[in-house]
Amino acid sequence: MIVFPTEGANRMGSAVVSSLRSFDREQQKLYPIPIVIKDSGKPARSSTNTLTVTIGDVNDNRMQPGFKDILVYGYMNQAPDSEIGRVFVNDPDDWDLPDKKFYWEGAEHPRFRLDEDTGMITMRHGTKEGRYHLRFKVDDHKQSQTD
Repeated sequence: MIVFPTEGANRMGSAVVSSLRSFDREQQKLYPIPIVIKDSGKPARSSTNTLTVTIGDVNDNRMQPGFKDILVYGYMNQAPDSEIGRVFVNDPDDWDLPDKKFYWEGAEHPRFRLDEDTGMITMRHGTKEGRYHLRFKVDDHKQSQTD
């Protein structure tokens, strides 16, 4: 629904867009809304612009355990400590990172460092070539879930 209030924007015209139903981010994240602006001149001129509405997320889905498979190629053992990505967590909710804490499943791997708040994995300098299968526990305190 679009409402055109008489006050606001120094009386130069404004609109308020509101929904007539609720949305679910897991079904659709973005909604493009074409906005046509037209003057009252002779001849009338118009222009169209697209307003993109991004639907926020609610932490309403359970997650699956976290893991990361890493294939390391070394070049003369010269790579410094390097961020290589975040722990993969299968969770349809994609705005709930602040609700999660990340931990090693078992002992910490000596060649990798884990940021418990962000899930970012750092490969340490001197990591040998090879395939690494890293396993993690992820705690989602909003869902009272640890996997």
